Amino acid sequence: AGQWRVRFSPDETGEWEYKILATDLSGTGEREIFTFTAEPSEHKGWLDISENNPNYLMYADSTTFYGMAAYYPWNVTESGLDRLKAAGGNIFGYWNSTYDNEGNGCGNSLIESVESGLGRYDQRKSGRIDQLLSWAKERDMKIMLAVWAHDWLRYDGQPWSNGRFAEQNPYRQIVDAGAFYTDSLAWEYQKKQYRYIIARWGYSRALGIWEIINEMNGTDGWQNGRTEEGINWVGKVHQYFKEHDPYDHPTTANFSGGYDQYRPPLYELNDVPNIHIYESQGWPKQYSGDDLRSSYYNYGWASRRFWNNYEKPAIFGEAGASHTYIDPESPDYSILFHNAIWTSLANGLASTPVWWSYPRLSG
Repeated sequence: AGQWRVRFSPDETGEWEYKILATDLSGTGEREIFTFTAEPSEHKGWLDISENNPNYLMYADSTTFYGMAAYYPWNVTESGLDRLKAAGGNIFGYWNSTYDNEGNGCGNSLIESVESGLGRYDQRKSGRIDQLLSWAKERDMKIMLAVWAHDWLRYDGQPWSNGRFAEQNPYRQIVDAGAFYTDSLAWEYQKKQYRYIIARWGYSRALGIWEIINEMNGTDGWQNGRTEEGINWVGKVHQYFKEHDPYDHPTTANFSGGYDQYRPPLYELNDVPNIHIYESQGWPKQYSGDDLRSSYYNYGWASRRFWNNYEKPAIFGEAGASHTYIDPESPDYSILFHNAIWTSLANGLASTPVWWSYPRLSG
């Protein structure tokens, strides 16, 4: 709105003091000390790792949180969130992307966009995220914000379509997409962007999880063999958020929906182990001729694998859509969805699968 704002949310009641110091090209200035009083709130606060069981999440006031999740990465509307809320939803995933056509085009950019320029932050997109956090807060919902998604860290359409690095990522000015994870200058600019992201949105109780990278194996760096560098980069970004986010939001990162995309080195480096389950992308059918039972098995087996190997709150960060054993238009799709929810709960996940979409059933 053309104004600078200092965003802060107190985590203790009582009187607080604050002082503003600012530096720009013209010099440094400061204001006198101000005070405000924080009163008790009916809200539960931010998400954190549970103090009682590290396999689950909790609110800042120590009450339990279990995710009822959907992936809602663009075109988010208040009516859409109302439908999600009415169905019991309390968290949704959103991409930092150029696919968001809502808000009179304000979402059609990255946070650090080609239009804003490298080292500057697009106020259309930033305002859009402000709007989404406000809507989520009004509904007591959380957002899992994907800082990077695979499309914007690759040139071409392999192995997926819509590689957008050359067209829409301002880092193209200083680095090749394949070297993004290791370039020292790119890292200096990244740190500034992450600092801005934390300062602008970390205060909000509606910000739930920082998703560092969505489907890393879809990026040029990974596809070009810089796998160790990519994993190390995730650890470096995670550490930056841990050191600079005063609210200590959990972090996550993931690979795509194939059976072989389980990545233990990645899970050691962030707070929330995360794999995408798209059964049609190489998940074996354990029971020939019985797709529902095979799907049931996969969700339970993958949940137990996380439970047995990590004392961390694990999730299936994407699932569903049309990448299942069952056609989305089939009535059995509802049964598959039901089974995925309950096997994930019964076998120790911290959330229901973050379902990508639920197509309208015919009739």
